[in-house]
Amino acid sequence: MKVDTLVERTRARNGRIESADLHAFSLRQLKAVLRVAELQNVTRAAHSLSRSQTTITKSIHEVENTLGRTLFVRSSTGLSPNVYGETFSRRLQSI
Repeated sequence: MKVDTLVERTRARNGRIESADLHAFSLRQLKAVLRVAELQNVTRAAHSLSRSQTTITKSIHEVENTLGRTLFVRSSTGLSPNVYGETFSRRLQSI
């Protein structure tokens, strides 16, 4: 299933946030990004979505690669959304 809407794209160009068509993303990918942003942990996000950690990680990487930007700061304690991830997540929550 694909999402039919626009969201702020996290690729900043000359200080602007551009719009990106969400047709490029599946609902599963978007749910994975949202859940990781909320829980800041891939393991917990995977468990809550009944998916494997590998699937969640792959979904996040696919979204980031399509956007051309990282959405999360990775650390030994988990992932936390960076400024682009926060913007992307807020916009998705409003859908």
